[in-house]
Amino acid sequence: MSGLENLTLPELLARLEDITTPEPVSYIPQTTAWYLLAAVLLLVLAAVSWRLAARYRMNRYRREALAALMEIERQSTTDSHSEVQVAALLRCTALSSYPRANVAALHGGTWLAFLDHCYGGKDFSDGPGRVIADAPYQPAHLLSAYERAGLLGAARSWVRKHRAGDRHA
Repeated sequence: MSGLENLTLPELLARLEDITTPEPVSYIPQTTAWYLLAAVLLLVLAAVSWRLAARYRMNRYRREALAALMEIERQSTTDSHSEVQVAALLRCTALSSYPRANVAALHGGTWLAFLDHCYGGKDFSDGPGRVIADAPYQPAHLLSAYERAGLLGAARSWVRKHRAGDRHA
C-alpha cells in the first residue's frame, strides 16, 4: 500500500503540491520578420498620412471657395446681383487650380464650356450657370430666387467636383 490510507482529509490536503503554471507567453515578436513587418506597416501608415495631409492642404482653395459661396448665398436677396460675385469667385477658383494660360483668356461660351468640361456637367452651358458668361461685362440684372438658387447650386457643384490641375482642360 501507499501509506496514505490512514491519513485524514486535512493531512492529505497538506501533502498536495501546487500546480506549476508555465511562464506567460511574451507579446514581443521573437523573429526579425515581425520587426520588418512592423517597419513596413509604419512606412505605409506614414505615407498614407502624408498623402492625406497633402490632399487636405491642396484642397484649401475649395474650402475657401465653398465658404465664400455660402457667404454670397447668405447675403443674396432678390435685389442683389450675386451672378457677378459668383462669376468672379469661379474665375478665381479656376485660376487657383488650373494654369493661368488655360483660364485667363476664356470668356463667354468658351468659359462656360471650360467649366462644364472640368467637372463633367452641363450646368453652365445649358443650365442655370449660363448667366455668368457675360455677368461681369454687362449691367447687372435681377435674378429670380429660382435662378439664383440654380446658379449657386451649379457653382457649389463645380467647386466640389472639378478635377483640379487638369492641364489639358
